[in-house]
Amino acid sequence: MSERALRLVQSAVSRVAAAACDAFDPGPAHLNVSFRDPLVPEPGVTDDHEMVIAVLESPALLVDARLSATMVLPLDESLASIGPIPARGAVIIGDPIDDESREAAAELADACGWPLIAEPSGLPSDDHDTLIAHASLLLADADFRASHAPELVVTVGRVGLSRGVMRLIASAERHVIVDSRPAARWADPLRLGGVVLGAVPEPPNELDHDPAWLASWLTASASAEDAVSAHLDVEDALSGPAVARLLLAQADADGVVLIGASWPVRHAEAFALPRDRMPRVVGNRGTSGIDGLISTAWGVALAHQAEAEPESRATGYALLGDLAFLYDLNALVVGASDARPNLVIVVIDNDGGGIFSSLEQGDPRFGADFERVFGTPHGRDLLALAQAHGIEAVRVDSALGLVAALDEAVAAGGVRVVVADTGPRADEAALLARVQASVSDSIA
Repeated sequence: MSERALRLVQSAVSRVAAAACDAFDPGPAHLNVSFRDPLVPEPGVTDDHEMVIAVLESPALLVDARLSATMVLPLDESLASIGPIPARGAVIIGDPIDDESREAAAELADACGWPLIAEPSGLPSDDHDTLIAHASLLLADADFRASHAPELVVTVGRVGLSRGVMRLIASAERHVIVDSRPAARWADPLRLGGVVLGAVPEPPNELDHDPAWLASWLTASASAEDAVSAHLDVEDALSGPAVARLLLAQADADGVVLIGASWPVRHAEAFALPRDRMPRVVGNRGTSGIDGLISTAWGVALAHQAEAEPESRATGYALLGDLAFLYDLNALVVGASDARPNLVIVVIDNDGGGIFSSLEQGDPRFGADFERVFGTPHGRDLLALAQAHGIEAVRVDSALGLVAALDEAVAAGGVRVVVADTGPRADEAALLARVQASVSDSIA
């Protein structure tokens, strides 16, 4: 049995035990065991039952999230049962449960001298010297990933936007999960976590720093930024990556940005450059991630502006794909007496489901059915649809036009729609491939 398989067993049994023993909502717990063909031992494969028993006798360490306020220990004390803290570690922030966890995770990376990787909704409010830009592009390069496999990775919240980041987690010798949700529901999509904590631990009492480890990540991050900029910042024509990059660069620092699922959030993760005083970034996650996004953005903007300082604009922004915009278009029909936020909705219009053009479904072998099943071109005039719902709207097809439209919408206030024409989906997929190749060349 492989080490990965043993870790999967450990994770599954630990999750069942946590569900059965939870203080507030205990059991019953049921464990499904899947088999693969053949259903009998393969010739030449030894019996690993003793190894499995050893794993089952050392289940994941659980720190109950409801007691986390009194149980936040230094990292080395929290993990005392699994060995010393290595110099080559990494902290990855996914979709965090609360702002405190996000900031504490960034401080942990700073104190340890480890690279900090953050998904858009996990970005800390201020820039940190350890924050790695374009991590998903770096980690899509197999050679870089192999040479930068951490000995220990700490994930905070729900991770999983990028295949490269997930592969980095899988390559780590040890994986510590921080998740304050109820027992047995912690976020571990790879089922490889060895320790589960209910709160971000304090920095370790003692740690042997390796400055070269962090420096190699930061050098690669800077090289990736140069490569991305060479493709996206010199062209005035718009693309999905360019729209995401521009919006997060232009958004008010005291504002809030809701980023839609599918391609928009991955564009933001891969191509946006973190900055000092980032706006708050939020997003819906899950299998129905593009449903109800206009309504969500409307409510998020209202709540954010209600809590903002009186002198603050606290503008709300939404970055949506065209299909997500169409799915919730009726949310723009609001009663005359209902509150309206200051909200700028930016729609990336590439006439359909763009993300599939860059996935396996986009292979030319499936070309005969691709458009009908995955591309799903809508052929609708999004500008006219927004205006038909009584919303001020404008269409742009250049970077300069987008910047001007954003400035005008923020100055005017109220709800505005900016439709960004980004051209054919196939062209965007080709652009992504060119940028990735440039990033890989820059770090070779």
